[in-house]
Amino acid sequence: ILCNPAGGAFTITLFAASGNSGRRIKVVKTTSNANAVLVDGNSSETINGIAGQYLYRQWDYISLVCDGSNWAVEDYNISIDAQAYLSSDQTVGTGSDTVIVCDTENWDFAASYNTSTGVFTVPTGGAGYYQCQAMAQGDGNNNSNSYTMLFDGATEVARHQDKTNPGNTSMAVTKMLSLSAGDTVSMKYQHNRGSDTTVLGAQKYTWIEVQLVSLTWG
Repeated sequence: ILCNPAGGAFTITLFAASGNSGRRIKVVKTTSNANAVLVDGNSSETINGIAGQYLYRQWDYISLVCDGSNWAVEDYNISIDAQAYLSSDQTVGTGSDTVIVCDTENWDFAASYNTSTGVFTVPTGGAGYYQCQAMAQGDGNNNSNSYTMLFDGATEVARHQDKTNPGNTSMAVTKMLSLSAGDTVSMKYQHNRGSDTTVLGAQKYTWIEVQLVSLTWG
């Protein structure tokens, strides 16, 4: 089933599973627009235990087989990947965690990163393992401890700390996370300079990327 959602997002509702045991279906999104295609089970029937699965990027696909009651995934290519950077300097106060708001996207295949809040949110049907990376650089004037941190919701999960020359250091963090729909990831910066400091805005200095590695349908 070749899907072109140029006119808006829509849903492909699968055949009723009853009487279709062994039937196979492959659904493909064929166009590069931002509209998603939802592949949905009939009535309360499921796909790998969930109600439906979205296709976000051009040539994303899902291949399914029916067991007579529900549908199981045989193969898939589903892209949930966002990368954004800070386009201009951001002021950071002293002594508290501050979300760095990367306001310019290089790409965002599932519309999952918010350039106003700096928060990545796992979309519906996006449960899986995610590679999360972030980097930030100070302005060269900070002579106290600095941290770049990666947060899963309210929990700090990775940190790069520089005590020697933090203002001139690009501090990067990387973490593999198991995330479910609605979970959030953000990058935060902290320092104890005693007065405001600056995180530098430029694609090469300060950015975040969150990329789906594999779905778990959890």
